Order: sequence, then structure tokens, then C-alpha cells
Amino acid sequence: MSSSEDNIYGHSGSGSDSDTGSDSSGHSSRSSDKSDYESDREENGNNNSGGDETEDPSLARYAGRCDEVKPTVSLSDNVVKLAHEMITKGQFREKRAWAKIVSKFLTLPTSQHERLSKDIKLEDVFDKFKGDSRYKNLFKYHAEARDALKSLRIAQRPILCVIQRVNKELGVLRKAGEKAGMTFPDEAPPRSGNFVPRDNRTVPDVLKYDYESTEEMFPTPDLTNFVAKHQLSNEAVMDLGRILGNFRTDIGNKFLSLYDSVSDTFNDIDDYLIFYADIYSHCDAAFRDLLRERMASIFKAPVKTEILTKSSAKKLKVKPDGLYSGEDGFRSNLRNATKRETYLKKAVNNRHDNRYKSREYSRDRDYSNYKSRSSRDYSRRSRSRSYERRDDRDGDRRYSSGAKDSSNKDNYGKGKFNKKGKFGKYSNKKKSGSDKKE
Repeated sequence: MSSSEDNIYGHSGSGSDSDTGSDSSGHSSRSSDKSDYESDREENGNNNSGGDETEDPSLARYAGRCDEVKPTVSLSDNVVKLAHEMITKGQFREKRAWAKIVSKFLTLPTSQHERLSKDIKLEDVFDKFKGDSRYKNLFKYHAEARDALKSLRIAQRPILCVIQRVNKELGVLRKAGEKAGMTFPDEAPPRSGNFVPRDNRTVPDVLKYDYESTEEMFPTPDLTNFVAKHQLSNEAVMDLGRILGNFRTDIGNKFLSLYDSVSDTFNDIDDYLIFYADIYSHCDAAFRDLLRERMASIFKAPVKTEILTKSSAKKLKVKPDGLYSGEDGFRSNLRNATKRETYLKKAVNNRHDNRYKSREYSRDRDYSNYKSRSSRDYSRRSRSRSYERRDDRDGDRRYSSGAKDSSNKDNYGKGKFNKKGKFGKYSNKKKSGSDKKE
């Protein structure tokens, strides 16, 4: 090893490993180096721990997660508390309270009510299944879910009243601006704002006015007759004109401020109501599809899929008149689905599963073995019967339990007993005249 390498480890080039002097010098050099390193490290540690603690910038860079969801709606604590109380109050204490409130405040004309609830009405084709005990729970579920969805739709009527009121007030506010001297463009510009989705819909801002037209708002009246009547001096006329001009400017600014505030509020409320109508239609369709999916379980799987697809909102060109697009549409879809299923059964080869081949083979083999055993047993029985007939002809037949005693044996010899050991007309020998007398 070279001297430079020895100096790295703290050993002198001239000494050996057994030299105590070199060992002591080497140990002292390592300990001094270590102490210097540790002292520097302790000083750095003391500087970091003592006094003002400086936060590592890496903590800020690595804080958070990539899957965190950023809030897009901000609600105050009072509104959140109100919403929590609203969704946890439960139903009314009295069962008849809901019917009373609907009849007093939320009842629509019969034609409008039927129009808003006919799409969840079940077609008449299902009436013949209501008496079947297999579908008793299914129709019970449909009735309960339909009533719940109908109540949910009735609860939206106050929101519909708000939509109607906002639409009316938008027109009233525009007319007020026109009377004040504001002019509006012939083609209204689209509304702006990113608090609601605006990707597939363009809503015109009918309250947007031309800013240059505001300079002519609230014109001052003509003071010629007033000045001539009261014989005002030119200085008084100028002062009066200056007062009216300042008043006009002040009133115009206040009117514009009020108009902008009210118009922005109405536009935001209208945008939220439009957005609410979109999301409610999605939720209502989810409940309706749940009803359709459950009631369609009466039919077979291929027919069920065909009916649900043809009667979906994406396929229908008109609004549905029933749960499955109405009576006529449902019958037509059911007829087409049945025909298609029949054609498929005739056109497609039957599917054979290899998993059951071994089982069918073993079953056929057992049946063949059973037939062979049965044929052998039958041949044995046939041979035994032939042997019995031969013994009967030779008079050496063994009589059964009915001819055990000697008297019966004699009678058997005379032909009074049949093969079962009892007397009858099917005996082996014809009865003699003496036997008839007896």
C-alpha cells in the first residue's frame, strides 16, 4: 500500500501494524477528525433547534395530495346548518298533513297534473299480472316508489313558481329601463359567469343595455315658460340649470347602480334555476329508470333489454305517455322484441357446453347399462316361466302357499286349484263331472 493510502487511514508509511507509536498516532488523528465533524454537526443542530425555527420549503412543496377535490361552491355556516336541518327533519308528524298542504297550496288543474305525472304511470298491459302472487311484491314496490316520486315532483312546484316569477320580473325590469331612457341591443349578448355550466347552452342577457344611451337618461325639462313667467335673470337661469343638471346626474347614477344590482341578481337567480332544472331532471330520470328496470324484470332478459332500450329517453322522439313510452309504443316494442327473439332462436345454432358432455355421457352410459341389465333379467324371468310351464305339463309343479296340505295337494292333482293354489276356472285340468257335483 502506498504512503498516500496509508495517510488516508491515519497510518504512517514507515511504521508497522505492531508499532505502538504508529498505532497511537493513527488513533489520535482519527479521533481528532471525528471530533471536528461531530462538533460541526452539533453546531448545525444547535443552530436549527434554537431560537427561530425556519420551516423547510420542501414541506410546502410536498403538502397536499394529487387527488384532493377543490370546492367549487361556497356556503356560509348558517346556510349549511339550515340545509342539514332541512334534510334531517323527516316526514310530517301527521300522515294527512301532506295531503292537506298539497290540496291547499300546491294543487294544479287536472290536465296539468296529469301531464306532469303520466310518464310514471304503468301501462294497462301489466294489469293482468297484478293478480299473480309471484309479482305481488313487485307491484307493491312500484306503487310505493311511484308515490314517492310523485310527491317529489309536487315538491318542485314552489320552485316552478319562482321560475315563473323571475321570468316575469325580468321583463318588468327591462321595461323600466326603457322608460328611463335606456336602449337595448336588438340581439342580446350571452350571459357570462363560471358559477354554472355554459358549455352546451347560450342564455341571452336581455337586461344588457347600451352604456352610451345612459347619457340621455332623465332629460331636464324645458324652462323657457318658467323663466318668462317668473322673469328670472340670466344668472338665476344658469344656477337653476346647474342644479337640475347635478340632480339629473346624481339620480342617473343611482338608478344605474340599482338597475345593475337588480339585473345581476335576477340573472344569477335565473342561471341557478336553469342549472337546478338540469340537475333535477337527471335525478328524476334516475328514479324513473329505477322503476322501469324493476318492473321490466317480469319479462325475459332479451325482451327486457329491448323494451328498456326502445323506450329510453334517448330513443324516443316524443315525450313518453307512460313508464314505457305509452300503451301503443309499449305494445309495438314488445311485439318487435318477441319477433326478434324468435328469429334469433331459429337462426343461431344451439350452444353446447363442454362442461356437461362428460355428465351426459355418464348418464347415457348408465342408462344403457340399465337397459342391458333389464333385458338380461327379463330373459331370465322368461326362461323361468318356460320351466314352470313345462313342469306344469309334466305334473311336477310346486304348488304355492294355498296348497300346502295333502288335501289341497290331492285337489290340485284333480285340477281344482289354479296356479296360485286356489280353485278357479283357470286350473290346469278340466273339471270332471264328479267335481262339478261336489
